[in-house]
Formats: sequence, structure tokens, C-alpha cells
Amino acid sequence: MGGQPFVVICDYEKMKDTFVKDGDAYSGKFHMPGAIEVYRGGLYGLVEAEGETWKTHRRYVIQQLREFGVGKNLMESKILLEVEALTKSLKGSAKAETNAQELFDVAVGSVINQFLFGYRFDDDKIEEFRELKTLVSAQMKTFSTPRAFFSVAHPWTKHTFIGKDIWGRMVQYRDAFYAFFYRQLDAHKKEVDFDSEESKDYVEAYLKEQAKRQKEGDKESFSDIQLVNVLLDLWFAGMETSANTLTWAIAYTLNNLETQDKLHEELDRVIGSDRDILMADKNDLVYVNAFINEVQRVANLLPMNLFHNLTRPVELEGYQLPADTGVLAQISTVLYDEKLFPEPYKFDPSRFIDEKGQLKKVDELIPFSIGKRQCLGEGLARMELFLFIANLFNRFKISPGKAGKPSLHKSFGITMQPIEFSCESPARTDTRSIAREHLTIIAVQKNGEAPYDKWTREYGQIYTFWLGHQPFVLINTLKKLNETFVQDGDSYLDKLVAHHFVKLFRGGPYGIIDAVGDNWREHRRFALTQMRDFGVGKNLMEEKILLSINDTFKTVDKNLGVEVTLKDYWIVIVGSVINQFLFGYGFDEERAHEIKYVQKLMDEQTKLFANVSSIIQMFLPEFCRHILGKYYVIDRMMVYRDKFFDIFKRQIKEHRETIDWDQEDNRDYMDAYLREQKKRVEAGDEESFCELQLINVCFDLFLAGLDTTTTTLTWGIVYALNHPEAMKKMQDELDQIVGRGNQVTMEHKSQLPYVNAFINETHRTGNIIALNVLHTLSRDVTIDGYDLKKGTGVVAQISTVMKDPKAFPEPHRFNPDRFIDENGKLKKIEELIPFSIGKRQCVGESLARMQIYLIIANFFNFYNVFPSKSGLPSMHRTEDFAARPRDFTCILEKRT
Repeated sequence: MGGQPFVVICDYEKMKDTFVKDGDAYSGKFHMPGAIEVYRGGLYGLVEAEGETWKTHRRYVIQQLREFGVGKNLMESKILLEVEALTKSLKGSAKAETNAQELFDVAVGSVINQFLFGYRFDDDKIEEFRELKTLVSAQMKTFSTPRAFFSVAHPWTKHTFIGKDIWGRMVQYRDAFYAFFYRQLDAHKKEVDFDSEESKDYVEAYLKEQAKRQKEGDKESFSDIQLVNVLLDLWFAGMETSANTLTWAIAYTLNNLETQDKLHEELDRVIGSDRDILMADKNDLVYVNAFINEVQRVANLLPMNLFHNLTRPVELEGYQLPADTGVLAQISTVLYDEKLFPEPYKFDPSRFIDEKGQLKKVDELIPFSIGKRQCLGEGLARMELFLFIANLFNRFKISPGKAGKPSLHKSFGITMQPIEFSCESPARTDTRSIAREHLTIIAVQKNGEAPYDKWTREYGQIYTFWLGHQPFVLINTLKKLNETFVQDGDSYLDKLVAHHFVKLFRGGPYGIIDAVGDNWREHRRFALTQMRDFGVGKNLMEEKILLSINDTFKTVDKNLGVEVTLKDYWIVIVGSVINQFLFGYGFDEERAHEIKYVQKLMDEQTKLFANVSSIIQMFLPEFCRHILGKYYVIDRMMVYRDKFFDIFKRQIKEHRETIDWDQEDNRDYMDAYLREQKKRVEAGDEESFCELQLINVCFDLFLAGLDTTTTTLTWGIVYALNHPEAMKKMQDELDQIVGRGNQVTMEHKSQLPYVNAFINETHRTGNIIALNVLHTLSRDVTIDGYDLKKGTGVVAQISTVMKDPKAFPEPHRFNPDRFIDENGKLKKIEELIPFSIGKRQCVGESLARMQIYLIIANFFNFYNVFPSKSGLPSMHRTEDFAARPRDFTCILEKRT
């Protein structure tokens, strides 16, 4: 290059011997004399830096990429935000044809810009992006010509007609880019909170590290000019390479349309809907991965790899090479080696799939280079390529524009760019099939669990039920549930979530109910540990429940002889217990307004969640938004979500301000979580116990615990009023064992078989979930000779088990005596599984059982209950997915 000779290494094994095994010797960097000083101001940045500066800043950037979520849910959610924006742009475009490069440029540019500067290129910032992209394109065009290469390699040309304009434009582009980066730097310096441990983006993190080092006397290693050059490297490399690779993916598809058919076949088979495809799906999408591998191989963005220098003398194949010799790992020759890749110029993703249909690992696929200067953004780039390509092809069918198939000739430059082309991209969704598939679920709406009983009689213990595009295998007998969800529990513990909805409502798969994998295991285990620590199953929690019962009964005593809604009392008792566990206090008179506000929010949101239309909208949000317009339920759900989340955010703020970090004891769950969070952050883990996860866990524990328990208690009153003989048997037993008007405790439980039988029958008959929680298989299984693939939907249909006439004769009749044996003792019936079954069985079961027993037993020991003037409450359920009693009132009388 100019007067500099380069030793070019073209064999993969030789590259390993040199750039990998002797990596330090080959990690030097060749610099264009003169150009670096003019363009960068010295050996700054990442690409051109050397020695300790390069090592320090490469290590720092990799650390920050990890901190900001590369390889974790945090970065995934940011990329999916751009996937959603790209999807919206394609669907909303009035143009029949789309310039693929422009779409990918904005999407990828937004991802890297969020990491660097904390914002994306939305409508308000799009002009800023276009200016930057114009600069990038102009610079790439200017410096990709042979004259430009010659001029930069020979600084003397800057004073001649050969290179004067080239060097002039170099300064022009430098000044324009630096102006943008220095504006960002100045804005961040005005806003940065140096006392905060968290940083919103890379620049803020850098400024904090800079300040820290300057206090220690180091004013050089983290300078402003070094930051600006790092930003230049990351912005250029982060956008150009990924955006170009994605555009090449479209170009190769349009020239090999059979690959798109194969992509669609696999996506339909494995994903089966237009939900967000996540990194968790990656291992299941063999052909998608093979396709991406082949795009990277054939596109081969760098015609000539980066120029290195030897840091010390080496011997290579018998040749003695002195320090500062130019060396080059020419990866393009490896990627086109016909011994490794037969017919190397043919686009053939199947070369990466083995005879068993599994993804084949080919070590020679090295699109991110090799050695110690291997691309540091590889992790981010791989996430971007997978998430964009998988989601794009899952939602759209790409076809050539009017000009025909794009050219596969490469536009030579610093990177190999496709020649500009347009394509058509109609959405793949067939609204007619959607409507047809939902006829089944709409038919279920007004019949609760009845259709499942009917289908079990018709189709047996296992059958398939469709929800949107997703089929579910329903398992309907205890024997088969034990074989699957219990004995092979790990295979059945994954959770199907409506990914669009979960991303909108929760911010991602957070909490306990919608969490998956290690995140679910860790937080379920942590919640169970805290429940045990705070006395669930022990005297401590019993005392708290009884205190709440006693306080509420004082209010009940003021309303004897008038019509009351008992659900209001249950909410105060149950809500106080859960609130004490979560936040350290109950709802006394001073706090009564809080639980009333929560009850109002909960009632409104429950109506929305329980409606069958809402369930459909969760699984098909874009289709339903288009059809329903202002009647789109999810928008209204978000209003209530924000109000709930605000409650939990206030609790977090108050606890952070009042927690005593030096104390070992925790006041409540929130304290315990914040201590665990602090411990993990100090160990370098800022993701697993983040604030968004805490908010979602509070949401799950509070609402799930409050709603299910109060609904069960209300069903208990409905059944008691409609079966006064059962109420009398309970009260006779309580009078005999406890004594009328005395407090019932957990010590009495084993002596009260009929009270327990009444509660069991309330659980069984009330059965508040018509269709159980939706799971998916975590691996391939065989059930009754049927081979089911990983990702198949599965449901433990407990409502059918608890209405099984073999286990419960006359299953629709309320009869507590079925749980009493011939000796008058409580009978255990295995088919009673109101808290579900398997590894995702209700995390709050012990607390719920304790509350329901203590409230029911004490209520009927202290009070007689009578129907109001309106008559007996209906035993018909509300017509929605959750089996709730219809509203009713009753009249109470103190038992004396």
C-alpha cells in the first residue's frame, strides 16, 4: 500500500496459527501516514488506536455493551422497538415499492444511536439522521475510488491536482462529523448526573469515567478527542456493516426466491403467528440461521480486511518478518474457498445444515474477522441480523419491484454495498383466515368451561384447541397431567405469552407470570423464599391475617342488618395481607382510600382482561387495532397499567429513601428485593434484579393474589346462601370445636373437616379460570404416540379434571360431603387441583389457602348471612374468561 508491503494470509489454519495463537504479535495497526493526523488528530478511537489506549478503550466499550444489555433482554427490547417501527413503516407506506437500504439504515442507525446517545431516530429526529447518512454516503463514495486510495497513501498529493480535492473533502467530512459528536458531548455535559450510579447511554458512562480518572490525576486516557473518535468508529461500523448485510439479505432473497419459501415454511411451523420473534427462538430456527450465515459469507462486506502491523519480529513459513511489517488476514478468500464451500459463488443456505437437519457449525465462517482485533460489536450485530431478518420475513413476503430483480454486482468501496434497488413487501397476514380461526374461541365466550367438558367427552383426554394462529394441546385427565406436567415437568414449564402485548404492557417478559427461563426460575424462587421468611405457613403470617380480619370485622359490625357487598370487605382483608408482605403496611382507616382506589382500578381492568375480545386482541394486536380503531381495548388497558405502575414506583422511591442498608432484617418484600438488587449490581449484574422486573413482580403478586382469593371467598358466600344446609353444618361444627364468637386459628384446622370440605368444594365448583394458563413445550415430547415439537402450546385443563364425573359424581352439584369419608374425616381427592399442577403451580398457594381458611371459618363463626331483598345470588358465572360471581348484596347478623 503505497511504499508499504503487506504479507497477506489467505488460509484459515494459517490465520489461526498467526492472528489467534500468536495474537499479540499480529495486533498492531498500520496507519496511513499523514491521514490519521489530519482526520483524527492522532492515534485515537478504536480502529486506529494501539497499545494500552486500544486495549483500555476496546475493553471499556465491550463492558458498556454488556452493561447496556447486549446478549440480554434490554438490548433485545431496543432492537425490537426498531423492528416494530420498520414493520409499521412498511405497512403504512403509501408507496407500492420500498427502498430496502433506507429502511435498514434508519433502523440500525437508531439502535447504535440509542446506545451512544440515548435516543432513536423517530419522526422528530429523522432529518438529523438523513443529514448524517448523506455525509456517510458521500464520504464512502469519495474514498472508495482508486485515486482516493492513492492520494491518502501518498500525503504529498495534498498539494497537487491529484489529491488536493480529496484531502480537502477529508477535512470537510471530519468537521461535519465532529460537529455532530461535539454537540452531543456538550449536551451530555450539561445534563449528566455524576452522583448517579446508572448511565443512560455510552457518552454519559464515558463522562463519568473521565471525571473519575481526572480526579485521580489522569487527564489523557479518557479525553474528549478520544471519545469523539470512538463515537466515529462505533457509529460508522455499527450502522454501515449491519445495514448493508440486511440489504444484501433482501437482494439475495429476490434472486433466490425459493429461500424465502423455506424461510416462511420454518417460521410458520415454529412460530406460527406474527408475534415478535425473540432471541429465545433462535436455536429453533435452523434455516433462518443458515440463511443469515450464507448472507454474511456471500456478501463478504470487506473486499480487503483491515491492515495490521507486527508488534514484534516473527517467523512465518520460514520467512523472517521484522516488527512493523504489514500483515493482512484476508477473510474473503476463506469465505470463498471452494474446498470449504463448494460452488462458493452460489447462494445456498443449506450448506450450513447437516444431514440431521441441525445447524452446522463451520469454523471458517469468519465474517467478523479473526484475532485480537476481531469486531467488538459482533454480539450486537448478530442480535440485529437475527431479529430483523426473522421478524421481517415472518411478517412480509418480499418480491422484486417493477425494475426486476436487484443486481448482485457489488459496489466497490470501503465496504461492499448493493447497487440501489426497490422491492415490494406486502404483509403476510390473511385476515380471512384470522376471522375463521377465531370462530372457535368466540363460541366459547358465553359458555365458560362447558365447551371443554363437551370436547373432552367427544375427543378424549387429549385434543387440540386453537387460539389465533397457535394450536394448543389440552390435557384433561389427572393421570395424563401427572405423566406430563409433573413427571416430565421441565418439558412443560415454558410460558406462551402474547409477545406484542407483553412488550406493550410489561415492557418485556418480566414479572413471574410472563417470565421465562432463568429469569422465571430465579424470581419464583426468590418470591417463595421471601414468603417463607415473612411467615407463610407459620404463626407470623397467621397473626397478620387475623389482625386484618379483626380490624375489618369492626367495620362489619357497624353495618349489621343492612344490605352489604361482602366483596368489599374481602378486598380490604386480603389486600392488607398482601400489602403488608410487599410494602410493610395494611389498609387501616387512614389508608382506606388506597385500597378503594386499587379496587376501582382492578375492577375496571378485570373487565377488560376477562373479555374474550381482549384475549383475541392480545394475540393479534395489529389486526385488531386496524379493525377496531377507537374500540381497541389494549389502549385502555395501558391507562390502567400506568396507574398501577405509578403505585409501585412510588413504593420503590419511598423504600429507597427509608431503607437502612446496614440492617440485616427486611421490613417487607420490597426491602429484600432492593438489598438483593444492590448486592448484584455491586457484583456487576444490573439486569436480573432491575426496577422494571420489581414493578412487574409487584403487579403479579398483588393483583393475582388479591383477585383470585377475593373471588374464591365471594363464591363461598354465593354457595352458602344457595345451600343453607351447608352453612348450618359449618356453623354447628364451629360451635362444637371452637365456640360461637371465638377466634378460629390454624390450630383448629385439622379439627374442622366440614369447614375444610366446604372450602374444597368452593374451590372445585367455583374454579375461577375456565381455560388454564397457556404453556409451551421446552423440548420435543411424545404424548400417546403423538410427536410434539418444542414450542407447541400445551394446557393443563384443570377445570375438566375438577368436573370429572368419575372423580366427582354429579360434578355440577355443590356438595361438600363428597370430601367427607365414612368416618367423618376429611377425604383427600387427588383431582382437586385449584392451584394448577406442575412447576408453574401457583406461587402464592400457601398464603391463599391460609387466608381463605381463616376468613371463611371466622366469618361463619361470627356471623349469620341472609339473602337481601333481591333474593338469592345467582350461581351463573359472568360471561367471560374468568368465572366470577354476578354482583349481589346480603344481610349480616351477629351470632350470639
